[in-house]
Amino acid sequence: MTKSLKKILGGMLVALVVIVATSGLQAFADTYSDTDRAGAGTPANPEQAVISKHLEMPIGTTPPNATFTFDFTPLSGTTLPSNSQPDIGISTQAAPPIASIDAVITPATPTTAQPEPRADVVRATVHTADALHRTSPNNIVWPGPGVFVYQVTERTNTFTNTATEHMYFAATQYNLYVTIGEAADGTLYVRGSHAWERDPVTGDNVGSKLNPNPWRPGPGANEGGSDLIFVNRFIRRTDDIPTTPGPGPGPERPIIPGPGTPEPGPGGTPNPGVPGGLGSSLIISKRVTGSKASANSTFTFTGALTHTTLVNEVVADPGIADSATTYGPVVAWVYHNNGDGFVRGRRTPAETLPTSYTFTPGATAAEFQLRHGEVLIFERVPVGNIFVATETNSLTYNPSIDLVVNGQAITPRAALTIPGTIGTANVGTPPHRVGEASNIAAFTNTNESVPITGLVINNLPIILVAVGTIGLMGVTVVSKKRRAYE
Repeated sequence: MTKSLKKILGGMLVALVVIVATSGLQAFADTYSDTDRAGAGTPANPEQAVISKHLEMPIGTTPPNATFTFDFTPLSGTTLPSNSQPDIGISTQAAPPIASIDAVITPATPTTAQPEPRADVVRATVHTADALHRTSPNNIVWPGPGVFVYQVTERTNTFTNTATEHMYFAATQYNLYVTIGEAADGTLYVRGSHAWERDPVTGDNVGSKLNPNPWRPGPGANEGGSDLIFVNRFIRRTDDIPTTPGPGPGPERPIIPGPGTPEPGPGGTPNPGVPGGLGSSLIISKRVTGSKASANSTFTFTGALTHTTLVNEVVADPGIADSATTYGPVVAWVYHNNGDGFVRGRRTPAETLPTSYTFTPGATAAEFQLRHGEVLIFERVPVGNIFVATETNSLTYNPSIDLVVNGQAITPRAALTIPGTIGTANVGTPPHRVGEASNIAAFTNTNESVPITGLVINNLPIILVAVGTIGLMGVTVVSKKRRAYE
């Protein structure tokens, strides 16, 4: 064999070895770096599993005190997702337990407004600690290298709903694949932490693979979180109307003792003011004043409510039972001040006016009537709803309106010097949204006697006759005096 032939064969052998080695490396890379086992963790900087908890609320809502708990359930054998890749190296050893982990939100948790078309939705965001590297409550001891799989779910019983507060929990679940590597010194570490969204029925992986790590600290829009995201929704409503029965039969139900404001109205009737004892409410009150005012005049109004985007989303969510009923029509009841407190029903004489009215959010404005000393109180209005109230029939009265939104007086108040239409849209900068504190539209109509400060055109003929008569009498007197001196 010639030297040149040996060189050729030697070169071919080297090339063959390189090809085989390269093919083997590429095959290993395909089964490692492009599957669940891929990861960038190192013994000094292992990957993590951090959960991002978002709580969405209508604008104007203060976050509640709430603790959200997440559980990690080991999966193996038949409980593994059926569409897990077969070559990812799932360990045959039992996965060690991972203790549940909490995310805590308080009223002090900052909120941020969401972009259009959900600009009336705010979001509070918190993050859990790393679930894989806690010395307390458990120090996870991995039995060896390999892939361990866990189902990650959120508990749905960690918040007590009430008539005015409701938490809607996320239905999202995840399959979390934790890859444990072994360092040169035999130390085990989390090399990779990857997840898929989980089908809650079949348990299979859904969609593309998520990478919840590395943990992204920082203030940027895509920082400070992971892809293990749970989004809950929270809706708060205004107070219930107290239901303490009155002292006698009938619909009277006192809200607060006392006659209201001390300023007298027509006939000495105390002006209604507004009932206290309601930390949050939506109230429309009516009073009249002036020497020509009548306590029995009936005034016509229109009122409307509009849900926030989030409430509409909850109503339209097929997975939420009875949401359309819960956030459907709002009932408002008429109360009057009887001198001892505000009671349900019309002030005497009651006539035939309704005692309650129904307002369907987003529908055409509803019409209602109020008289002096009466207030209209809305039950359980979702915070953030837009409300509008307009007096459309001020009769011979000059109307005015004082508006309080979320406990803050809106200035300047609106007032007309002639009869006309006036409403919440005339005060401040609409839209006005129901807040967690008092929300009051107080309408006052004034009818005063107009003092005579000049000639009244209807009496001009009489005045002219009187002036002429006085002039004629003056001429007669002067004429007689002249004849007496002649």
